[in-house]
Amino acid sequence: MSHLQVYIDQTRVLDYGDKVPPPNSKYIDIHNGTLPFTGRYLNISKSATSDYFLNICEVQVWECVDGYYGDDCQNTCRQCDVGAHCDKVTGQCTSNCAVGYYGPPCQKCGDGCDGDTCDPDGGCNCKPGYHQSEKCDQGCAGGYYGPSCQKCGAGCVGGTCDANGHCSCKPGYRQSDKCDQGCAGGYYGPSCQKCGAGCVGGTCDANGHCSCKPGYRCADGYYGPSCQKCGAGCVGGTCDANGHCSCKPGYRQSDKCDQGCADGYYGPSCQKCGDGCEGGTCDANGHCSCKPGYRQSDKCDQGCSSGYYGSSCEKCGAGCVGGTCGQNGHCSCTPGWQPGTCSRS
Repeated sequence: MSHLQVYIDQTRVLDYGDKVPPPNSKYIDIHNGTLPFTGRYLNISKSATSDYFLNICEVQVWECVDGYYGDDCQNTCRQCDVGAHCDKVTGQCTSNCAVGYYGPPCQKCGDGCDGDTCDPDGGCNCKPGYHQSEKCDQGCAGGYYGPSCQKCGAGCVGGTCDANGHCSCKPGYRQSDKCDQGCAGGYYGPSCQKCGAGCVGGTCDANGHCSCKPGYRCADGYYGPSCQKCGAGCVGGTCDANGHCSCKPGYRQSDKCDQGCADGYYGPSCQKCGDGCEGGTCDANGHCSCKPGYRQSDKCDQGCSSGYYGSSCEKCGAGCVGGTCGQNGHCSCTPGWQPGTCSRS
């Protein structure tokens, strides 16, 4: 129906001209930016020169309740800040946007925005896995997939996969759509290395250890039919076929040097306890009580206190001026004491 015109109290508010309203349209939109229209009479004609063919003397106009907008008032103003309303036709917020939206016109922050929030221009810091861009709205970075940009499977060739996470698997990985099912039989470790050529049955445990075929031997630092690691205290990290070895200083003496630290030593590498430790011993962290003459510290390894000297922190001579002396015990003597260490009068 062309040349459709709508009047309210004889004021034309709509003129379709040669345009034809959509055939399945449920509404004739008379919104032109100057709502609300008020009037007693609404008239519709086919052209400016024809008589009205529809006259309505009383019109009841409905509008959406606060917080909703659109033709059927089915859309919520969820993009607007708490307590704010939106335009009941367009949905544009009348004040600030809700958290997670920016603008106007209150668009949703990018899916990749860290914390799902952004600044008033939409800028934000991107979550891991998302393509780095100002608004973090450019999808997943290479090596990530899906709506939440998960990391592609560790076994994917080239570290990349399609939008569903599917990829071709690298050698050594168990075959699956996403190559995320760990190592295939005969491979081990985080990068699915091949088990040793001498492994019985071609298989090994998660550390690559296995029983050796006849004629094969363990790698240096391992021993026995299942190639166990030599003791931590073995000199050079090596041992014989039975695991026996010479022990490094600080380790408790045993055939396999696997019994931890000897007394007076501590920690994973059996370091010596501090020289000032009472009894020469300390706990697993090296802490101990300090002998007299040593500077107080957790490990009693900070040298001598003032008034003491030498490798064993002996007391300075009784005649030393101020009670202090050098590293060799020499000092300036008070009158009546013999020069040197001032220990005799």
